[in-house]
Amino acid sequence: TASLRDICYTAATRREHFRWRLAAVGQSRRQLAEALDAIADGGGASRDVALGQVKGRAPRPVFVFTGQGAQYPGMGAELYERHAAFRAAIDRCEALYLARRGTSLKALMWQGDEAALACTEHTQPALFALEYALAQLWRSWGIEPAAVIGHSVGEYVAAHVAGVFSLEDAFGLLLLRSELMGALPAGGAMLALQGP
Repeated sequence: TASLRDICYTAATRREHFRWRLAAVGQSRRQLAEALDAIADGGGASRDVALGQVKGRAPRPVFVFTGQGAQYPGMGAELYERHAAFRAAIDRCEALYLARRGTSLKALMWQGDEAALACTEHTQPALFALEYALAQLWRSWGIEPAAVIGHSVGEYVAAHVAGVFSLEDAFGLLLLRSELMGALPAGGAMLALQGP
């Protein structure tokens, strides 16, 4: 028999989404089977079962990619261990980072300290890798964005996800950007102006 995890994964990502939807909650396989049997026998919604019909079309998602400041040590480590698509994306960025900088991006993200990760030269590629890997994970689940948008580092990820740049070009530009910004004096600021 298939595992409950496999059944849920297949139902969510590999099957046509029909107008009628059902969600069942249970603490065991047996409880879920009983809830589903009750529906199959003509029962309606209950405390453990939600049943309904989709009205209209759901809006398609927009992927929003953040800029610097959202980083923290250990970000993405659990996703790397659990999801092949996320792992493959991080590994692609790791290879590009190693080729350019000669050090491990994964070690920086997961074994480095907060101060090291806060340096612009490290923060920007780490965030790019994380955001790119998250996009690849969502896509592996069948979720495609209707649009993408990003701020700062996120603009480079958004450009790649939108097909503007190859991964190599987007990540290479971001690495150069992080090096140039890292060479600037500390204490920069951002200015926002309201136009006419």
